[in-house]
Amino acid sequence: MTGNQQLRAQLDTMRESLRAFEDPIVEEIPGLRLMHETLRERERHIAEQIRRNETVSLEVIVHGAAADRQAVPASLAALVLTTLRDAVMAAALHLASQWEVTPADDVIAAAVEPHVETCAVDGGDATLRLTRPPGELSVQLGDTATRATLAELAFLTVLQTLQRGATGDAIGEQVTSVTEALRPLAEALVSLPLSLDLAMDPHVVEPLTVKWDRNGAQRLLGGDTTA
Repeated sequence: MTGNQQLRAQLDTMRESLRAFEDPIVEEIPGLRLMHETLRERERHIAEQIRRNETVSLEVIVHGAAADRQAVPASLAALVLTTLRDAVMAAALHLASQWEVTPADDVIAAAVEPHVETCAVDGGDATLRLTRPPGELSVQLGDTATRATLAELAFLTVLQTLQRGATGDAIGEQVTSVTEALRPLAEALVSLPLSLDLAMDPHVVEPLTVKWDRNGAQRLLGGDTTA
């Protein structure tokens, strides 16, 4: 039994126990009321732990993004988010096209749309935490062979493309549509004093961290890295 399966078993037991506190008399007896509140808090804690364990996330640190070390220009934030969103969508369409039955494009788009969970500025850096669409894991569009959601596999494909582009490594399949989707941000990294650290916290696949700077962007664009 996996860790999450154990947590779900605990959650089921907890919810079964809570049914005993549905009698209105519970609110009239301080000891029972306290016990009820304690169980409720424990139930919320376990449910949140399950949610976090099953939520695929991508942390993106944009070094040098904050103007005067205070705030990030909306145009730059939009560029980062739009580029990553387009790359994830391109990856998802490519992956789903290899399934026996390919879902409609709008179904794929809804299944992999990155969601911004947090955004913070620390000094000159901006940190974005993106996640897969929220919701129960059981209803997420996924690959039955790997047990991974399509969003997780799409995030991974984008990071692998960045990794290959950053190192100049041509080994493995290069998804042209993903590379093309990444071009606007690559062009910005070539012209601006920026660099990115991207770290994926997955559910099924192995974690992956990629550093993307001017040289890596130039490689991805197919240009000379000595300029």
